[in-house]
Amino acid sequence: AVFNVYAVCQTDHGVADDTAVRQSKLALEGRAYPLFRYNPDKGPTLKECTDLDGNPAVEADWPMYKLDYLDENGAAASMELPLTFADFAFSEGRFRKHFRPVPREFGDDNLVPLNEYLDLAEDEIQGRFPFLWAVDKHNHLTRVLVAPEMVRACAERRGFWRLLKSLTGAGNGIDADAIAAAARNEMAQQLEAAIHSITGDGHAGTAGATPAAAGASLPAMAG
Repeated sequence: AVFNVYAVCQTDHGVADDTAVRQSKLALEGRAYPLFRYNPDKGPTLKECTDLDGNPAVEADWPMYKLDYLDENGAAASMELPLTFADFAFSEGRFRKHFRPVPREFGDDNLVPLNEYLDLAEDEIQGRFPFLWAVDKHNHLTRVLVAPEMVRACAERRGFWRLLKSLTGAGNGIDADAIAAAARNEMAQQLEAAIHSITGDGHAGTAGATPAAAGASLPAMAG
């Protein structure tokens, strides 16, 4: 067995000495270090051998969390927000250079929540800036700009999470093994039809199959 385990280094990561458990939890929830298990004894297919048990909100790109703050009247309030990789990174000193407060001159039209920014097309991001919601030292709501390097890191973490889901068939309603089996079956039928057409056997394969001699292309073998 091989275990690859995330461990917090308080000094290098720039966090308090008593926050190892919290930071490990944030690393998991922010898709920085998702739980992934592979057990070859569980079956003959990749889907059977892998699982993502223990990760929150498996079907979503990011889990949700509640941000508590004080409103302009000093009353307690909260927001439900996606917990992205950037939210995890914002909690550690080693990533501090990738965040800064939103300048006062920025209008609301220029700002887009990071999780929404990641879904924008390239021609839609001109003049727009991704931000995170956060709280200041007085627990008042504030917005923080996210640097391009951190945006790319979030996109990479989201892509990796989606890759893990595709391996396990989690959250997308797609049965990869069934698709591969169907593709192999279709290819076998077309090959059979092509062979029968060459040998002149009139009892060829599946009805409706197009013989290779008639110009049909054969699909590649599913991986």
